[in-house]
Amino acid sequence: MTALSSHHSAEFTKMLVIGDSGGGKTGALASLAKAGYRLHIIDCDNGLDILANVLKSDPKALANVDFETVTEPMKAIGGLARITKAEAYSKAAGLLSKWTDGSDPSTWGPKDILVIDSLTFFCRYAMNAVLALNGRLNSTPWQSDWGQAQALVSSVLQLLYSNGFKTNVIVNCHITYIGREVQKTNDKGEVETMQEDVRGYPMSLGKALSPQIGTFFNHALMTRTMGSGPAAKRQLLTNTQGLIELKTAAPGKVKGSYPIETGLADYFRDIRA
Repeated sequence: MTALSSHHSAEFTKMLVIGDSGGGKTGALASLAKAGYRLHIIDCDNGLDILANVLKSDPKALANVDFETVTEPMKAIGGLARITKAEAYSKAAGLLSKWTDGSDPSTWGPKDILVIDSLTFFCRYAMNAVLALNGRLNSTPWQSDWGQAQALVSSVLQLLYSNGFKTNVIVNCHITYIGREVQKTNDKGEVETMQEDVRGYPMSLGKALSPQIGTFFNHALMTRTMGSGPAAKRQLLTNTQGLIELKTAAPGKVKGSYPIETGLADYFRDIRA
């Protein structure tokens, strides 16, 4: 038996950051590079322009970031965009054991952060890999395909969350809203399918996996934009927001919200205080 008094907080942070497209998830990483963390980004969205623009005036911080963009090769065939080879998932998964410089990400240590940006696209690549394996690339997935693709993604998240992966992890993800489907009769006497108990979850693969994503992380934060236009302000939130459940492993140390410009660096500082 081990006494709880002997427990030590996790040395490495495993964090999920969710938010709408354009909400500042990628740009928020800049504060960590400026704070001296080394970021290693698996760029699944081909969307690092904002991060490069934020850091271009800070050469020292810019040097703290390296990345590998993984996308599917595509070609217009018969007027339709078609994937010619499903290779993005295997390439991204391979980077988890051997980075571009030959190092093992699981041994990088507390000043390094592996980033997957974003899980949403990573999941699409997992489905493409399954469809290709089953000889049906560019086709509508069968029910069995969903289970296989979800298993691929779950295995990767289990690896990242495990104690053996001794590196900080940040996974960015978009939001989807899922509810329980019920049959109800409307005023015209017609039976309609409606959703009840709707909640916001990380956008992944289908309704089965998304509610489970948060279990692979000890921190789940959200970006939010307040206002619009030049006056808009973006925040990093740590407390549950309406339909979307968030969590932190250090509730007594962190604030309810942080400005997006410095939020991630401030959050990392506070949980390590």
